[in-house]
Amino acid sequence: MFDPTVWENKMFDPTVLDYESGQICVKAGLYRFVGYSDRSDTPPPRQGRGEIWLSAGDLFPAIAEAGKTCFWTRVPADDLRDPRACTTGTRDH
Repeated sequence: MFDPTVWENKMFDPTVLDYESGQICVKAGLYRFVGYSDRSDTPPPRQGRGEIWLSAGDLFPAIAEAGKTCFWTRVPADDLRDPRACTTGTRDH
């Protein structure tokens, strides 16, 4: 569930890289919904839409059912569970 406190802290932390709807993805991977660009948290993304796989060159999407742009953050490799996350077939990459 969306936590506005975490989101607020991330917005002012220069070490955290978030990407906004419409930006081009430069590194393929799994990305997780952070929050809406207007700083609201409703409506939440439908189940299964809070995480997305993107390839380099893809555009970060908006949440269509909300009609809003949003922020995405890359899921760290250690958190990945999908075999597509690692091309070597191991988690040591």
